[in-house]
Amino acid sequence: MKLGTVFLLPLLFAWLAAPVQALPFSQFQLEWERIDNPGAGTASAMMTIDEELIANPGENYQLFGSSFVTDFMLTFGGTSAFAGVTFLLSEISDIVFVLGTPVVDLTAELLGQPGFEDFNVFDGTDATSGAIVDGYAPKRFSIYERDSSGAVLNREDYQLSSFAPKAVPVSAPLTLLILGLAGIGYSRKRFGPVKRV
Repeated sequence: MKLGTVFLLPLLFAWLAAPVQALPFSQFQLEWERIDNPGAGTASAMMTIDEELIANPGENYQLFGSSFVTDFMLTFGGTSAFAGVTFLLSEISDIVFVLGTPVVDLTAELLGQPGFEDFNVFDGTDATSGAIVDGYAPKRFSIYERDSSGAVLNREDYQLSSFAPKAVPVSAPLTLLILGLAGIGYSRKRFGPVKRV
């Protein structure tokens, strides 16, 4: 059996056996800074969207059945009164994602692009703490609690400071293919070309 075949057969089997990843889902890392008391609290989120369901340009509303967001987790930290509080997708009533013109490049930082008009979350109530998160202006939301009379307590206001795509790791089959091709190149260099009989 030729040396090249010895390297390529395991790669072929690994490629065929590897699970196919659903595309075109994209992950984003979002960050917010506190407005009312800078440095006194942070908020960050991981979000996965289905780009096939995104209107770009267009207005995207999770509430009206688009379901463009497939996974979402918003967490508060720092010295916020809500540090450790986390909101999951199931605890958010609506997510608004407004993309204008020019068309927004979803492979780069969105904040600062002229077409990126708004991203916000609405009417979220954390099941554990009872904290409420609610958008009130483009790229801004507040988190607060209510007492028994309905009065707002401990309100904190946040503004979006980053909306960036997460780097997608190279798939295992592709890595194996690259390593296999490198191995073939190394073996030819070391042992010389395979002689035909």
